[in-house]
Amino acid sequence: FMPAHIVKRIETEDGAVYRTYKPAPSANLPPEPTLQLVDVLVDAVRGGTGRRAYLGTVPVAGKTGTANKSKDLWFVGCTPE
Repeated sequence: FMPAHIVKRIETEDGAVYRTYKPAPSANLPPEPTLQLVDVLVDAVRGGTGRRAYLGTVPVAGKTGTANKSKDLWFVGCTPE
């Protein structure tokens, strides 16, 4: 689990890093089934319905879906960062 952070760092006017925020990950799920699930979600982006979210060298995992007779389409995804 990795808590979401909107601010990664704060810089001064001259570009010096004033403060950096780094999330503290924690393992809340068993590794093997979690890796299998992420692999399926990566495949959805590499060659499935989430192809438009493909970022080349950046691994992306994602899930697509539809609602209301395909009038509402959605995508949710993540990267290691």
